Amino acid sequence: MAEPRRLTDLAKRIADQASFPEADAVVALSGGADSATLAAIAADVGTVVRCVHVHHGLPASDRLAEAAVAVAEKIGLDVQVTEVELAEGPSPEAVAREARYAAFAQQVSDHDALLLGHTENDQAETIILNLVRGAGLKGMTGMPYHRPPNIYRPLLGVTRDETREYAMLRGLPFHDDPTNFDRTLRRNEIRLDILPRLEDLNPQVIASLAAMGETIRSDAEYLEELAGAHPTLRLGDGAVGIPVGVLTTLHSAVRARVLATLVGDLRSSQGLSREELARIEEVAFGLSARTELEGRLTVRVDRALLVVSKGS
Repeated sequence: MAEPRRLTDLAKRIADQASFPEADAVVALSGGADSATLAAIAADVGTVVRCVHVHHGLPASDRLAEAAVAVAEKIGLDVQVTEVELAEGPSPEAVAREARYAAFAQQVSDHDALLLGHTENDQAETIILNLVRGAGLKGMTGMPYHRPPNIYRPLLGVTRDETREYAMLRGLPFHDDPTNFDRTLRRNEIRLDILPRLEDLNPQVIASLAAMGETIRSDAEYLEELAGAHPTLRLGDGAVGIPVGVLTTLHSAVRARVLATLVGDLRSSQGLSREELARIEEVAFGLSARTELEGRLTVRVDRALLVVSKGS
C-alpha cells in the first residue's frame, strides 16, 4: 500500500503547489516526464481540454511524439501533433524554441491557456544561465508564471524530482529527450554539472534560486511602475522625447528604464546596453551635444527635451 499512498500524497502536493489559470487549457506535451505530469495533474483537477505536441524533425522526435501520444491516451486526453521544419541558426536550441512557440501560436487560441511544464529546476537553471550571460535585473527573475497573452507555467513551484517520481508511480509512458544530456548545450552543462556542485554547498540551492528570482521580480516590477509614471512624449513621426528636468532628477535605476522605453518606442531591439545608456545620460546631463544609437537613432537636447529621433 506504500506506493499508492505515496502517489496520492505526491499528487496532492503537486496539485497544491501548482497554479492553474481559470481558462480552458492546452498542455504543451513534449513526451517527457515534466509535461506528462502536468497533463495528468491538470486533468485530475479538471483544467485540461487537450494537448499539443511539436515534432521538431530531430533524431529523437519520432520517439518523443510516440511518447506524447501514449501519455495522452493513458490520461484520456486528445493530442495534436504538429510538425515543424527548423531553420539554420547559431543556436539549435534557440531555433527549436522559436519554431515551437510559432507552432503553439498557430494551434492554440489566445482565449485558451497554454500550459508549459517548466519546473523549479528549470527556473534555477534559467537564472544561472542569465547570470552567466551577464543579464540585468530582469534576467535574474527567471521565467514568469504568465507570459502574455496566454502562456502559463503552473509547475514553477514543483521540483523535477517530484514530476519524475509522479510520472513513474502513475505509470505514464514518458520518454527522456536525449538532447537533455548533451553537455555542449550550456543549459545542460548547468543542469548536469554546475547545479549539483552548488547543491553540495547548499542542498536547497534550487529552491533558494527560485525564491531569489521571485524577490527580484517584485523589486523589478516596482521599478517598472515608477518608470511608468514618466511617459514619453510623441513629437511627430520618428521622434519621441521627455523633459530633461524630469529625467535628471530620477534615480539611476528608474532613469535607465525610462530611457529604455524611450528608445524602445523607435527600434525593434529592446533594452539598452550599458555603453548606450552612458552616452544618452551624457547628453541628458549636458556633457555631450548628441550621440548616435544602433537603428539610425539620434539623441539630442532640444528646448528642454531629451529627444530621440530616427534617421536624422
